[in-house]
Amino acid sequence: MKQFIVLVVVAALSQACSSSGTDNSSDDSGSPSVETDGGAPDSMVDTGPPIQCQFQKPIGASCNPYPQCPSSGCASGDMCTVVVNGDIVRVKCHEAGTVSMGGSCDHEEGPFCASGVCVDGECRSFCVDSPDCGGTAACGPMKGVPGTPNVCGPTMQDCDPLDPIGSCVLGTACYWQNTGTDCLEVQQAGQQNTACSCPNCCSPGFACVVHESNQICAQVCAFEGETSLCNDVCSGLMTKKLEDNLGVCVPAPDNPDPPPEVPSCDIVEQDCEGVAQACYSTNKGDVCLVKGNKAAGDSCENANDCVKGVTCFAGKCYTVCDPADQSNALCETGFNAKCTPLSNSVGGFCDE
Repeated sequence: MKQFIVLVVVAALSQACSSSGTDNSSDDSGSPSVETDGGAPDSMVDTGPPIQCQFQKPIGASCNPYPQCPSSGCASGDMCTVVVNGDIVRVKCHEAGTVSMGGSCDHEEGPFCASGVCVDGECRSFCVDSPDCGGTAACGPMKGVPGTPNVCGPTMQDCDPLDPIGSCVLGTACYWQNTGTDCLEVQQAGQQNTACSCPNCCSPGFACVVHESNQICAQVCAFEGETSLCNDVCSGLMTKKLEDNLGVCVPAPDNPDPPPEVPSCDIVEQDCEGVAQACYSTNKGDVCLVKGNKAAGDSCENANDCVKGVTCFAGKCYTVCDPADQSNALCETGFNAKCTPLSNSVGGFCDE
């Protein structure tokens, strides 16, 4: 035991002498140690409890939107969210809006979310994992945003907004949201045209929708295909379609302007003036529409889903050709292709 005590004392004295004779500007490895104003190294400074930030900010983001992470650089009254400015989409600071979680929003023109992010017209939370979302919502990447931040998906329960009380359990009612239907507790009793900020801020049988940049309660009514069955319900109002079988009653404009005339064009010459437009074949003839981004061979639904010089026919994008040109110069296989004429059009499509 005496030998052990002596060894400990000798070791302590040796360490003390070594410390007093060493330059404090470097450690044993020769690397400089950073000192604070008080002369103590960083490792000895009490910086308080660590911030429980579980995720690094998304690549390209100027702030961190995740739970328990500081929105670095955001001023008071701002929040870290996805900001859309034309074709530019970024995670950055933006003035907080007024729409609560689950409410209807528009990430370009407003109304904006009070927190979180506007996804598919609904305010949702950023998340690290599904427990951050609650209910049955799943946490997943938000596509189309640089850094693909994680956001909560919808928590939904299938029900019938046309039978709001009967299709849900006692104490809840069925409400339509941008991503589907859900049984929710009634928070307020908003009637037709009443301002709302959440799906269940309206009375059962009404939906909170965006109309002319305002959120209002609108009575739900039935659609059957393209035929509206809402005429009796929406007397003095006009109908807005929500889904294939669902619509709502919204205020009609005082002096509705006639729809602008769509300019005609030559689908072969592609002579539309607007740089964002291309000429497409429709049942009203060849007209200028905003051009799409699908290439020849891709599947399509709308006339202008395809890129310039390509048209949608029978669910597929085809290269446009000139039926009068026997060489089929616009077709990839030339003489081996067949230029099938399009109805109500001067052009055709390359059947090859």
